[in-house]
Amino acid sequence: MMILVEVLIQYGSYHVDKSYTYVSDDHTIQTGMRVLVPFNGRDIVGIVLNVIESDLSFEDYQAKQDFVVLSISKVLDDYVILNEELLKLGEVMQRQTISPLINCYSAMLPSKLKPKYNKIQIKMENIIQYNQKPHKFTTLQQEAIDYLNGEDEVLETDFRKKFSADLLSRLKGYGVINTIQREVRYTPEDLETFKPLTLTDDQQAVYDEFLESSDQNYLLHGITGSGKTEIYLQLAEAMIREDKEVLLLVPEISLTPQMIKSVQRRFGDTVAIYHSHLNDQEKYEQYQRVNEKKVKIVVGTRSSIFMPFTNIGLIILDEEHDKSYKQSSSPRYHARDIALWRAEHHGAKVLLASATPALESYARAIKGHYHLLELPHKIGKNQIIPYKIIDTQKTLYHGGSNIITRPLYEAIVERLEKKQQVVILLNRRGYAPIFTCANCFEVKMCKNCDISMSYHRSDHQLVCHMCGVIE
Repeated sequence: MMILVEVLIQYGSYHVDKSYTYVSDDHTIQTGMRVLVPFNGRDIVGIVLNVIESDLSFEDYQAKQDFVVLSISKVLDDYVILNEELLKLGEVMQRQTISPLINCYSAMLPSKLKPKYNKIQIKMENIIQYNQKPHKFTTLQQEAIDYLNGEDEVLETDFRKKFSADLLSRLKGYGVINTIQREVRYTPEDLETFKPLTLTDDQQAVYDEFLESSDQNYLLHGITGSGKTEIYLQLAEAMIREDKEVLLLVPEISLTPQMIKSVQRRFGDTVAIYHSHLNDQEKYEQYQRVNEKKVKIVVGTRSSIFMPFTNIGLIILDEEHDKSYKQSSSPRYHARDIALWRAEHHGAKVLLASATPALESYARAIKGHYHLLELPHKIGKNQIIPYKIIDTQKTLYHGGSNIITRPLYEAIVERLEKKQQVVILLNRRGYAPIFTCANCFEVKMCKNCDISMSYHRSDHQLVCHMCGVIE
């Protein structure tokens, strides 16, 4: 029996954006694996799209073709890196983004698994095993053997640090130990986990409504400080209790070390963190933890939407309006669209959340396409931040400064007397964005652009920030 394999090659060009047929004698090959194939006189990497078993002999099949049928050079993976769902998703992305299919699949994978021809360096480590072979040991050798027996597993690097490379070589020479090579494993931190916080009435209402509703897509409109993050975490816990998986996406700027620690302290070593600040090896290790079903929740940025979960229960997009969810290079996808597609595929729920939702998301919620949830109140005693608007023209008219007004001056002095700090935000360059005559209140305008000129105190100049003219 002959095995025909349809392969999508690594080049992201429309000229070769199709599958090519090869033959293989490897019966373990599956769709979604990477293979090394001859193409145009060199070996390149491709992804298996289809495997067909044929009763024809190779000679009979070749006789029916108008091209030379080549054999696969090597199977690069011993497991599927793109499951059936992700293969289908790639086809959807290809149609919607008008991109080469291989680009869509490449976007789903960490660098060490991307379909490209290079010497893929997966970090390996050696584990020492004591085979119980009898031997007469010296005192130091016996100490080393006792050490091996007392540990679940011992890395070669750790053994060398504790004893020496020479002792390791001697024990290998005696035949009493051997080593097994494996991929470097992620070692989770030993973090203390904390219990969930008690929800406020508003939070509890949103939590209950989300879980009790049969709708699939939700928009949570919650003002800053209303406690959206705690709702995410408790909804994630509810899904994990049902043995389902959770994707929590956040913008890059929001994924701070403090947030990472807070999530890890809630979920322990069942959470994976995935973002651009990880190096290639760290991304690969986190990806493999998901692939090996060692985690139930992933917290990460845009590319985390492609994590190879197989039983997703909930996808959350925090700050769903953020422009970083849209990729600007090919394939130009939006993480929100991918989330909606994957949720439909898994029968999962999607929660889009923001204090300032995207216009299209809010419109869909108003029209009933999304289930609208609202958190209108801040948590805590100081729910309303006091503010004051000052008419600087009136201040100037009464002989004061329109830059540091009397109320502003008094507020600054009050805070300084209390040993507190003051932050003054300026919205543009220059000492003053407007130069106003103290007598007639005329604003100096640029003769070219008809916009107000800014006063630069260090140079004693008026500068137009539109055309650059200086007076």
